[in-house]
Amino acid sequence: MNIENKGIMQGIAAGLEIMLRTEYLCDRGGVGGIIDSDWIRNERGAFFYCMVMALIKYYSTESASQIDKFIEGIDEIKDKEMDEIENKVAEEIYNDFHKVHKVIKKGS
Repeated sequence: MNIENKGIMQGIAAGLEIMLRTEYLCDRGGVGGIIDSDWIRNERGAFFYCMVMALIKYYSTESASQIDKFIEGIDEIKDKEMDEIENKVAEEIYNDFHKVHKVIKKGS
């Protein structure tokens, strides 16, 4: 993976870190060290599980089907490091995640 690709992935991981810090009112490394862009990018499955962590906060009868559908749609990345995912795929997943998060957060 070239430097540009690593930068894209780190940018996505940093965006997810910032969102989680806001959601869980903590600093970098909060929630047992999970909320850290370096960890999110380099730990197997962290990208997947951090997105789930952001969504699960709003899990309810009203949001369940939308959250479940999103999670089922990204199941293939749950055991991967971010650098093992194609940039375009990671960007699409992250954009879809933001859409779902925005809708369910607004509805809560």
